[in-house]
Amino acid sequence: MNARLARPEEAPQVVEWLSTTEKNLFDPSLLGYPSTVTLCVENGRPLLYMPLQVTLTMESLGKMPGIRKRDMAFALVEMIEAVKRFAKGSGITEVYFLCVEETVIGQAEKFGFKRVMEDKEKGMVLFTMKVANG
Repeated sequence: MNARLARPEEAPQVVEWLSTTEKNLFDPSLLGYPSTVTLCVENGRPLLYMPLQVTLTMESLGKMPGIRKRDMAFALVEMIEAVKRFAKGSGITEVYFLCVEETVIGQAEKFGFKRVMEDKEKGMVLFTMKVANG
């Protein structure tokens, strides 16, 4: 067996297999992302396809001690716009971040993020946001 990039002529088969494989969380829009490539594992014939995309992870925040809530809110707006510009300029279509700060968790959806998962025991929420690349 060996892995390689899927060939353009395999695109219909890739879409069919991804669409009919149960419980794989396939998002058809990712096939149009600028950073997406599809791998194929074969053994004389294709056995498995897997799209890969480059994503951006917002790592952590370092805020000025004693920052006013108003300044923090405006700074977050500007930071997220900068993240979107960076993602767009890099051909990246999805941004993720993991958060435990209740204030930021409460505001994330207002900034265009969607909850992906939540661990109530640890107080963490995983968010994602799609960035238009057009």
